[in-house]
Amino acid sequence: MKFKILFIVFVGLIIFSSLVLLFLPFGVLGSDYAFSFWSSNWYLLLLLAVLLIVLVVFYTKNRRMFSYLEEENWDNLLVLLYDSIINKNKLKYDDIKLFILLSVLKNRFDYISELSLLLSHKPVLKDAFCIELGLPYIKSQDPDIIIPYYKDITVKQKGRLRDWAGWFYIYGILLTGDYTLAKQELLSLLSYARESIVVLLALYNLNAFSGTDKEIADFVSKHKKSFKEDVKKEKIFKLIEKEKADIYVLMMSGLIQDSVEWIFA
Repeated sequence: MKFKILFIVFVGLIIFSSLVLLFLPFGVLGSDYAFSFWSSNWYLLLLLAVLLIVLVVFYTKNRRMFSYLEEENWDNLLVLLYDSIINKNKLKYDDIKLFILLSVLKNRFDYISELSLLLSHKPVLKDAFCIELGLPYIKSQDPDIIIPYYKDITVKQKGRLRDWAGWFYIYGILLTGDYTLAKQELLSLLSYARESIVVLLALYNLNAFSGTDKEIADFVSKHKKSFKEDVKKEKIFKLIEKEKADIYVLMMSGLIQDSVEWIFA
């Protein structure tokens, strides 16, 4: 109901503004000058009319989604998005992001697998959601799938995507129990990662080797101190809340919380 009320109020304001704009020249300039004014500036009313039409069409096309969002009816919203994205191939960035979020929350990782197949011919979107598209593999806890998938992303991507792919790649290695390789890859990740949460996770997991490796213990101690100097406790909490907009960060929230408690202990 709130979306509908806001829409009606907004449309009402546009109509009111259009009427004021239309009749104001008549009151201020007189009818002769007003007609002359509008003969030269008719496009202003046309722009307002186009804006009004766009808003009406947008609301009409999305009214079911707005209704489900307002009611927090996540089941029906997921069904609606599935039909739009998977069945009708309407691939909008924001819709895909919401679809992945709801698929994880409703434990429908098979929907994400279907989406991955659909995006195989859409390289831009597939790259944008490359971390999320691997979440069914994370859910499966199968390192034979996790490792090659995320390792490939670390080669192809840069920046934030590379950092997170590097973390999930190591997560897969940890599942195998190959701690020697995991230690090497954690050190490698820390050599290039710039994402604070990824650095935090890497340091926390690398610390597990401190008891048997003095070099690692010294390395972790040095970088732990540096991290706390660069990223204050209040800042990391704000950053985590912000990053939870990405579902893979939310999925790692338990481990992230353990990492925060460790580094600021």
